[in-house]
Amino acid sequence: MPGRAVIAPGIEGLRAVIQRGVASGEFSDTGLSDFPMMLMSPVIASVIWTHLFSKEVDFDMNAALQAHLETMMVGLKA
Repeated sequence: MPGRAVIAPGIEGLRAVIQRGVASGEFSDTGLSDFPMMLMSPVIASVIWTHLFSKEVDFDMNAALQAHLETMMVGLKA
């Protein structure tokens, strides 16, 4: 699968960052390192939402992604 060559390194990079954060005590071990793609799920959902509904519903993608980032950091904080 051609996409795997692009996606897999990114997922492994996210996994490595999460594992380093857990090892250093900065992040709680929430199991997120088993599913690092969950960090990107809101980005994908935001793109789809904007593409499908942008004419009907205002959606501030930057604000949504900032809220996601803050939520993830609070959830991971040790």
